[in-house]
Amino acid sequence: MFEIEVDKIILHSQSVRYMTRGNRAMSFTTKEYTSFKQEIQSKLPPLECSINPMSVSLEIIYPIPKSGSNKARLEKVGSYKSTSPDIDNVAKSILDAMSGCLYEDDKLITKLKLSKKYGDLEQKKIKIIVKYKIIDK
Repeated sequence: MFEIEVDKIILHSQSVRYMTRGNRAMSFTTKEYTSFKQEIQSKLPPLECSINPMSVSLEIIYPIPKSGSNKARLEKVGSYKSTSPDIDNVAKSILDAMSGCLYEDDKLITKLKLSKKYGDLEQKKIKIIVKYKIIDK
C-alpha cells in the first residue's frame, strides 16, 4: 500500500486531441496529461514492475470545497463524493499513469476496487491510496 498526493487529476479522455493535416487525421496527448502522468510516476515508490495478474484498490480522497457553511463542510468529512469527475475516468487516468511502473500493462489488473470520498477539512490536495496484491497463477 502507498499514498500519492496530486494537485488535480487530468482525465485521459479529455487529454487526447485530434487534428488533421491534409487528408490525414492525427491524435496527440496534451501536455497537461503528460505532466500529470509524470507526477504520478515520480511519486511511486521504487517497485519492481510486475508481469503477473494483480488486484488493485484505489481510494481517491478529495479536499472539501471551501464554499458552504462550516456545518455543511463538516458533514462532508469522510462521505462519498458523488459529483464529477466520473470515477471510471479518474481510475483510467491513474491506472494508465502507473502502467510501466507498478505493472507492465494495465491489462494485468484482474480485480479493481474504487472509491471516491471527501477527506478532512485540513486536506489541501487530492490523495490517492493504492493497495495492490499480485495474484498467484
